[in-house]
Amino acid sequence: MTYDDLKDNELENLEFEEIIEESSTGSEWRPEEAGEYIIGRYITTEEGKGKGEGYLFHYIRDTNSEERSIFGCTTLNSKLKTIDPGDIIKIVYNGIKTSERGRNYKDFTILKPKIESE
Repeated sequence: MTYDDLKDNELENLEFEEIIEESSTGSEWRPEEAGEYIIGRYITTEEGKGKGEGYLFHYIRDTNSEERSIFGCTTLNSKLKTIDPGDIIKIVYNGIKTSERGRNYKDFTILKPKIESE
């Protein structure tokens, strides 16, 4: 049976269940203290859907091989534009900073490993 098969007068008799939003990509990395970091392989950046529409989400496979999502913000979005999928990176949360215009923002540093050529 599909939704289309139901008649309007049958809707009251349906059993309903709560919709639970599931993360298809594992857990979200949400740093709270300056100095927290995550290391892993950058996977991709995608625009959110539903409630997250219009926002960017960044995905990294961490050192435990777990795919982690990171909610984008202006500084993070801008800095990750230079990173290619598969690149190994370290994202360091620097805490809340205040811009010259007096607005608070989350600041991040993106680091790549030093790999010496032979």
